[in-house]
Amino acid sequence: MISSLLFSLFCANPAQADESLGTIDISYFRPAADGYRYYNVPSATTLRHMQMGVSFWVSYENDPLVFLSSGRRVAPEVVVVEGDLGDAIIDHRVMSNIQLALGFFQHVSIAVDLPLIFWQSGYQLDTLMYNQDPAYLIPSGIGDMRIGLKAVLLDRDKLPVGLAFYLPVGTPTSSGGSLFGEESFTYTPTAVMEFSDSPVRDRSYKVRSSFFAGYHIRPDDMLLNTAIGSQLVYGGAIAYHPVDFAEILIEYNGKTGADGTTGELLGGLKLLGGNAVEINAGGGLGVLPGIGTTDMRGVFGVTVAPDFDPRFRDPDGDGIPEKFDKCPMAKEDFDGIKDDDGCPDFDNDGDGVDDKEDQCPSAAEDKDGFQDDDGCPDIDNDQDGIVDARDRCPNAPETRNGYMDEDGCPDSNVNKDTDGDGVRDGDDQCPFENEDKDGYLDNDGCPDPDNDGDGLLDYEDQCPDAREVMNRVKDFDGCPDESDRVRILKNKIVISEKIFFDFGKATIKSQSDDLLSEVASLILAKPKLRIIRIIGHTDDVGTDASNMVLSQNRANAVRETLISKGVEGHRLAAEGRGESQPLMNGTSETARAKNRRVEFLIEYK
Repeated sequence: MISSLLFSLFCANPAQADESLGTIDISYFRPAADGYRYYNVPSATTLRHMQMGVSFWVSYENDPLVFLSSGRRVAPEVVVVEGDLGDAIIDHRVMSNIQLALGFFQHVSIAVDLPLIFWQSGYQLDTLMYNQDPAYLIPSGIGDMRIGLKAVLLDRDKLPVGLAFYLPVGTPTSSGGSLFGEESFTYTPTAVMEFSDSPVRDRSYKVRSSFFAGYHIRPDDMLLNTAIGSQLVYGGAIAYHPVDFAEILIEYNGKTGADGTTGELLGGLKLLGGNAVEINAGGGLGVLPGIGTTDMRGVFGVTVAPDFDPRFRDPDGDGIPEKFDKCPMAKEDFDGIKDDDGCPDFDNDGDGVDDKEDQCPSAAEDKDGFQDDDGCPDIDNDQDGIVDARDRCPNAPETRNGYMDEDGCPDSNVNKDTDGDGVRDGDDQCPFENEDKDGYLDNDGCPDPDNDGDGLLDYEDQCPDAREVMNRVKDFDGCPDESDRVRILKNKIVISEKIFFDFGKATIKSQSDDLLSEVASLILAKPKLRIIRIIGHTDDVGTDASNMVLSQNRANAVRETLISKGVEGHRLAAEGRGESQPLMNGTSETARAKNRRVEFLIEYK
């Protein structure tokens, strides 16, 4: 497929040839100047804040501009054709693009692209019109520098689709003539839309694609009898990222203007070194012939994009910024264990067995001499259902015969009485400890040093079967005693002090903790108290509804405190009655203080 200059050589005249034939930029390959581009097709993602991209591209073009006459490629009569040379206005061109880009705030980037023509072969258009030896094109020079501004409107890293506005501005910096560049400024406002299966900036995607459409604004010119003017530009690309270090891509670029519609395919390979380095190599050809499209194109480019923002600099490319990366030169392995520290975890559970060989990489080997090389904890070596921590014989399975089945050891005699306390081992809950035969639970085979559980051993306890009430009244004789502060009066537990709460809240003040400890101790010492109803009352400050809620919450708080001090929850019920049952009528502070109270009502067995 060849490019073409669509005019009849034989219809051209010298007047047309005098027009500015050489001040037109025919370049079709103008790579986007940031590290997330495809080739010509831009990405809707920008460089990170203070990330700088430096790119150097080299490209080769074959026959980007030729003559057609009646649809056939021809050579001017004054040109001597030698092989592949001499039959085109431009036979060959080798050029480069030097680019510099800088990102700001993750949403804006600015880029500069300077094209350099290293070498080209062809003829000056205006000299092809005369019967004399034509002049050759200037072989090398500078093209039009472009300044590109990109603004991200929708960030693909945060949303399902990326959208950006891209504005390249061409400046007339070319050497002049020889089809290096334009006579004046050009502008190409462009919209870019990008899709991917994962965020683009950290290159975690497998597939991404981008589409763009814009309008290239340039002066109207005539290239001999072919009109050259502003054009619609458009294209699309798709890239496949199968492994971290490589990406395969293909793209199409098209233009539609007064000179017709042209198009070119380009594809290749992108090698990636984290987020900072990429190497591009590819090739393409024209599919819709026209000015600038080639028989063949080859491209090669290198981009280095260092990050100067310490919040995002990531030397090892693991996605964790250097500022937070404890191992900035070693990639995190992202295995679900400490994945935010930036360090690879070769032994997640720290048991000395490498994760590659560890059958249980998240559970530490217990190093008990049993299968210690598999990396798995062996909580029950003998598989008898009794964990080793409670198994007296961890490597010998229990004999399930109703005799000492919880000790983890094989047994042969269920009628044996190991501790000699008169309770056979088959019934003895403590086969290695003598029952104390004190009339309290004497059939379980276990000694009961504190029958009533009040913390005083039976041999010191004057009331071993009745729990002490800790109320500063003979607290160490082991017998329940009532105090003046907390006592039982018929169907109530009467307290001589108030339970204090924070104003308007259900938070119990610390000064009441000792009082509630004494209430709990009394309840624990009186098992015949079946249900204790905790009744909360408020004064008349506030609405009826809010006071009802407050009184209920305060009663609940007292109940929870008593439970925390050992009282069984099923013995406690909480009820709020608001301001409905005052002890003293009136709105004085004295009356209100009396009415703010907590009462304990008793239901006996």
